Amino acid sequence: MTFGAGWSGMKCSDSGAAVTVSALCAWKYPAYGQAVGVEPENPFMPSATCNLS
Repeated sequence: MTFGAGWSGMKCSDSGAAVTVSALCAWKYPAYGQAVGVEPENPFMPSATCNLS
């Protein structure tokens, strides 16, 4: 995955498909089907928050 333009610009390097923060959280925490990603205030911070439910 590439991270070139902040969280809003995440794309898969092979297909160019956009990846959302929530999709990334759901992938990282597969046991939580309702995981919601929250982008940081500064879009260039390398970490985000995953709200798990």
